Amino acid sequence: PVLGALEDDPDTESISFLTHSMGGILARYTLQQKRFDKIHRMVMLAPPNGGSRLAGISLGPLTRVLPAIAQLSEAPDSLPNRLLEPGDIEIGIIAASSDFIVRLANTALPNQRDHCVIESNHFELPRHAEAIRKAIQFLQCGRFEPIPTFRRIAA
Repeated sequence: PVLGALEDDPDTESISFLTHSMGGILARYTLQQKRFDKIHRMVMLAPPNGGSRLAGISLGPLTRVLPAIAQLSEAPDSLPNRLLEPGDIEIGIIAASSDFIVRLANTALPNQRDHCVIESNHFELPRHAEAIRKAIQFLQCGRFEPIPTFRRIAA
């Protein structure tokens, strides 16, 4: 409802997403269900785009309480691996170097605009100062690092 209201609001020019972990999968799922013309950029922190190794660990009785984890497996037919990539959205992905939950290779998407790795773990990444700085940079400019500008020096 909120996303639809923003899409319909004439005062809203563009919408950007900043997601963490499974939130990125939920955003991709939402974007597959309906087209939103105002969504411009998305930064995904430690997204299990290729699944999560956590889904491969036996959760025993917690499986009934946490059924969504089973859908995040690294199997080719898992939910993250079946989702289409968002089309006209600039995607930046920030991965954690010491992530037990999501393998570095499983964070990437073929159509990502930028990708970087921060010295962090899965749970600290959303509060990591460098990740926050890079996320803001991407949301503003579409890159994690500013593109250098050169001035011509008169001879």
